[in-house]
Formats: sequence, structure tokens, C-alpha cells
Amino acid sequence: MVNPTLWSQLPFGDLPAWQAFLGDHARAHALIFAQAVALSRPVYETYPLGDGGGTEWLTAHHLEHRAICHSLGISPPPDLASYRLDDPEQWSDWMQAHADEHVRVQSAAGIV
Repeated sequence: MVNPTLWSQLPFGDLPAWQAFLGDHARAHALIFAQAVALSRPVYETYPLGDGGGTEWLTAHHLEHRAICHSLGISPPPDLASYRLDDPEQWSDWMQAHADEHVRVQSAAGIV
């Protein structure tokens, strides 16, 4: 699996890079879920995360991160739903916040 810190370097507007990210990202979420189950943590609802983008996707993604944090017994994630991914600056801010959150979650789940 790709280290989430690399996601923060994903260039704005690069469709092939975004599509590769979506695949890595979906695998990361599947691994977190599997690890939560292996740790006998509460099972949480998952959302389809493969298509990426748009306000509905951002909201569903944020809700899944909230559920992950609850399952792992850690503090809630930052707001990952209120960004405009069509704006280069907000894109960069979201990618950084999201990467940092995955590092935190994966650490709490014991994924190295």
C-alpha cells in the first residue's frame, strides 16, 4: 500500500494520478476495516469510495472517517467534507488534511 503522506503531493488536475489515488485510497479503507475487525472493534458502516469527488462523495467519505474513529476509540477526524476539490488551494489543503488523517488512523489501528 502507498504511504498516505505521498497523497499530499498529488498534483491538482492530474486525472491519471487522481484515479490511481482512488484505487490506493479504497484499498487503504478496506485494510483499515479489516484491521478494525481483527482487533474486535465495533464494525462500522462503509461507503462506496471509488468514484471520488463532489459534495456527496466528500460527505460520505467524511462520515466513514467519523465511523472509523469511533470504532477505533480515537477523537473524530477534522472536517473532510467542506472542501471544494475544484479549487487548487482547497485541493491541496484537503489532500494534506486527508493524508494526515490516514496516518493517524492507520497508526491507531496498528497498520504500519
